[in-house]
Amino acid sequence: MAQKVLVLLNESAGAASKAASIEAVFADLGAEATVRLFTKEACGAAMAEVACAARDGSFPHDALAVGGGDGTIGAAAAAVVGTPVPLGILPMGTHNHFARDLGLPLRLRDAAEIICGGSERRVDVGLLNGRVFVNNSSIGIYPFLVAGRMREQRRRGLGRIAATMIAVARALRRSHWRRCTVVANGETRKVRTACIFVGNNHYDLARLGSRARLDEGALSIYIVKRQSWLGLILLPIVVGFGRARPERDIEHVRAPKAVVASRKRHLRVALDGEAVILSTPLRYESLPGRLIVRCPPEIAPAAPSEPEQA
Repeated sequence: MAQKVLVLLNESAGAASKAASIEAVFADLGAEATVRLFTKEACGAAMAEVACAARDGSFPHDALAVGGGDGTIGAAAAAVVGTPVPLGILPMGTHNHFARDLGLPLRLRDAAEIICGGSERRVDVGLLNGRVFVNNSSIGIYPFLVAGRMREQRRRGLGRIAATMIAVARALRRSHWRRCTVVANGETRKVRTACIFVGNNHYDLARLGSRARLDEGALSIYIVKRQSWLGLILLPIVVGFGRARPERDIEHVRAPKAVVASRKRHLRVALDGEAVILSTPLRYESLPGRLIVRCPPEIAPAAPSEPEQA
């Protein structure tokens, strides 16, 4: 029986020009695909409609496929998390971190083949104050960088790289070392940091932030130690060469849950590359195995391991 797939495509990811060819690819694979385009502004409404149908059992398709970047994929994951509806991914973003960590191919036809005939596995998602994320969340300098980049792209029509360079300079000039309290594994840490990074599962920072597994049932929390601004600028290089030291550069904690408190009532937070303002305290939680994804057949599901402190 032919697979029935609802395909949602984010127009801002360049999907409008590819919609017809994507529809043809699914038809060529023998799938009954319903392809819909949505704008960034309409993303919430589109995903809310899917979520409602997925939760009351009225979703009329065998799978949901989404084309866009990690932010769009995170929104789609939030719509079907905890339901029997599997999520298929058409990588159409700049980095495609979640797709890469799942071992998915980046060519659209190959990705469509997996959506139509691949295996299914359960993976974890992260939860922050009720919001789902599939990759990571952070506070401190990075959310300001993301917000600044998006602002420069809107105002000046700059490309991502040029907008990022301007945003980095402004974020470094305006950011400061924030006082926070981090509670994880029953321990309380009072820190002064420029950035706290919370990953859905373990990130190998020395390998450009990739993840070997997405089913460990744990969060990876990285707290940047206080240092000079030059040290902070050079930190990505130090980490990339595997020279970061916990006592000097970054403290790493693994835990199923964590709370980040601040004197401020609201903090700017990055979620899967999107900047948002959230009320404090920030409550993070891993939701093990709550998302079903379509993946390559050779990737066999692995049993989740117990969280541990690094």
